[in-house]
Amino acid sequence: VGTQSISPLEWAVTSGNWVAAELIIQDLLTIRADRERYYYGLDALFERHPDIIQLLCTQAQCLLKTLLDGMMWHSHLTTAGMRRTNYYIKHLITDRNGDFAPCMKAIVQLQDPGIAVHRVLTRVTGIVWQGLIRSRFIFGTTWLLFNFLLFVLSHGLLNHEAAQAEMSSRIAMFTFRSIIYFLGMTQLIYGRVRHICRAIKDGDLVTIANMPIPKRMVDNWREPVSCLLASALIVMFFIEPVLSCLQHYDGDFEGSGLFTDLCPEAKGVREVYSILSLFIVALYMALLLDLAALSIKLNAYVLVAINVLPELFLMITAVAFLVIMFATCVAVSHTSVDTFKDMPTAGMRFFQIAAKMQDNRGMPEISTVPLLMVAIGLFMVAVVIGAFNIFVAQLTCAHQEIYDSMVGYSILRRMQISIDTMQTLRRRKFKQFVDSLVMDEPLEFGEGDIGLPGGVQIMECASLHPQNKESIIRFGGSTETSMQWPKEEALEIASEDARLDRLVKKFDKSLLRISKMMKKRGFSSYTSAVTSRMGASATKTSTKLSSAPDGEPTSGASGAASYTSEEPN
Repeated sequence: VGTQSISPLEWAVTSGNWVAAELIIQDLLTIRADRERYYYGLDALFERHPDIIQLLCTQAQCLLKTLLDGMMWHSHLTTAGMRRTNYYIKHLITDRNGDFAPCMKAIVQLQDPGIAVHRVLTRVTGIVWQGLIRSRFIFGTTWLLFNFLLFVLSHGLLNHEAAQAEMSSRIAMFTFRSIIYFLGMTQLIYGRVRHICRAIKDGDLVTIANMPIPKRMVDNWREPVSCLLASALIVMFFIEPVLSCLQHYDGDFEGSGLFTDLCPEAKGVREVYSILSLFIVALYMALLLDLAALSIKLNAYVLVAINVLPELFLMITAVAFLVIMFATCVAVSHTSVDTFKDMPTAGMRFFQIAAKMQDNRGMPEISTVPLLMVAIGLFMVAVVIGAFNIFVAQLTCAHQEIYDSMVGYSILRRMQISIDTMQTLRRRKFKQFVDSLVMDEPLEFGEGDIGLPGGVQIMECASLHPQNKESIIRFGGSTETSMQWPKEEALEIASEDARLDRLVKKFDKSLLRISKMMKKRGFSSYTSAVTSRMGASATKTSTKLSSAPDGEPTSGASGAASYTSEEPN
């Protein structure tokens, strides 16, 4: 219109006319062929709308399946129990500039496990993961695991007094801690600074408490955990006891010697250092959960466990409320039992009862106070029978709800890892990966039937996705590209019963014609046989008509019944 180019598809999506948008997508992604070439609108669709995935993710999620269904083709023929399948996924992997396509990021932001398990997205994720991401992910996670093992050795085994009596143990402890600080810590700092600079450059920020922070910090919980780990390591480096003891290592104390951390001068920071060590081990273990991404099933289990944690926190909150309530009630009753005289001790006692950590030494004294016995009994009923059983029921319901989608969440996690890895991947390496897929070569639709480029071909088991009809619309007329494509005849979509009834109707019509012709020639016996056949057919169709609900006769039955009352031509 004028100088503006209006897309009917974009207009239909943005205006909410999704039926029209679905018809447009289906028409564009229908493969057609004449005697010379194939026609497929996928390239034109992504050339006109390179952000079509993002558009559908934000405004018409229901059309994503239609779009993805049109990006794959299944052969209706099988060879040795295998079926030829073409996945036209070029535009989901690379964009027009040769960079990694943003489609996967839009799918991850949608967080819909139902669409993530679509065969096209599963195939794209698998190809990118196996061909480009897995080796780098294993290397990065192995380096994190190596740092964790060094941390455990240097802070959990080699730092004891008995171990530091040997010079070799102190040297090993100092070496391991140096590797953690100068290699592991610096890498964490570099990664966080790089992500922050990239977010500032791209404007990918969100405001929390009037302070802009990278959106990545909110979307991915591993990013703030990595920041906490880097910060804790920086604090540990500045209060390192080994550095404090470098000038006092030859004193008169157990474990004295070079690289010791047991000198009296470091006693003030050693307790804080131990608390930070405990905190850092927990952060390392949280980040090592990423190793589960190597297996879809294991990752799904981890995701299920993480997603049911809110139910655990709710149960802990309920138990804490009951402990405080009963401890307060007992404390104000001025009981004579020492362990229930004030609120703190009573609260500790009720907590031990809830956790089944109490001993029976005070039971004779408790049994002398009926009010206290009643309070303890009510507390046990409320906690054991009430809170714990409700927790089990909630956990069961939450697990069942999440279990149905856990594979989708696992695939979404792999997509997120792929996106994070692509940000640090060199463009040359990504180009080599795209070239190795050879997506510019045409894919065959059959033996010697050269088809369309832009995807990969997979031989799948024939029983996985049965296909008994050719999905390519072929035209045998003129091959002039200037001619308009012939209109497709509207095919009536009917059930098998309706098609069978139409077949019976045609058969009966033929019998009537034959009966009339034979009657004219004097074959009365044949005519009576045909008449009895028609009577049985009419009885059968009328029975079907009467068995249908009122006002809803079956199409085949009504057609056959109406025809039997007509005179043959």
